Amino acid sequence: MKKGNLKNWKIDGTEELDLFFAQRMNELLFDYTLDSYKYYALNIYLLLFEARSRLNKIKDDLTNDVNLKDIVDEINLKAKTDIVTKSILGPKYQIYFPLKIENDKSKFRVDLEILSNKLSLNQLIPKLFELIEKELDSGSKIKLNILASQLVTALINVGFHQSYIYHQVNFYFFKGRLPQN
Repeated sequence: MKKGNLKNWKIDGTEELDLFFAQRMNELLFDYTLDSYKYYALNIYLLLFEARSRLNKIKDDLTNDVNLKDIVDEINLKAKTDIVTKSILGPKYQIYFPLKIENDKSKFRVDLEILSNKLSLNQLIPKLFELIEKELDSGSKIKLNILASQLVTALINVGFHQSYIYHQVNFYFFKGRLPQN
């Protein structure tokens, strides 16, 4: 991890998770970070969008079902470990997942639309902030790592540029941070 300016941080162990989160966000957004340390390219919402797009192409006879199956498999795989999806859907998670491609594509299209609405970026981003705040209070670095990556992906997908987020993270956590007593 790249070390930021810690002069305004109180380094006594009480802010360990905050500092980890700040450094992880910095690393996720740094241009020269190894790809294995970068944020995810796709989140569940974008995979659902891709599946809906693929369904439309199948409907217009521009592609076959094989591509759709791969996308649905990826959605199911991501949904198994996606903390935010499980948090948003709650007990209804079991109703929606695992997704299965129906013979009746119109029913499957409706299922994708419903999930896309429930897991839209407008739902994901506030839930991400809520979960991150909860993890910062008394959570784990593993979950914070996953949530930080999902947050960056969601912010970029909503239209923020990577370098803008990077500079804001650096300003907030390292340069403009108020001294802690």
